[in-house]
Amino acid sequence: MLWVAAAAEDQLEHISAHCAPGRLHPGIFTAALPEAAAEAAALGICRRAPAMSPLLHDWSVRSVRPA
Repeated sequence: MLWVAAAAEDQLEHISAHCAPGRLHPGIFTAALPEAAAEAAALGICRRAPAMSPLLHDWSVRSVRPA
């Protein structure tokens, strides 16, 4: 679902995920520069995904931070 939510300008390269009970921690790697643009791209992807899929309508974004 995250790949589908990515726009061309997000410059998405790779997604990894770590799951915990009731949580999903995606790692989103983009070619967007500077770092603020990469963070904005990751946040945009994470916000668009629940809006685009009925399966994710209960999901929310808690934070976006660089690793």
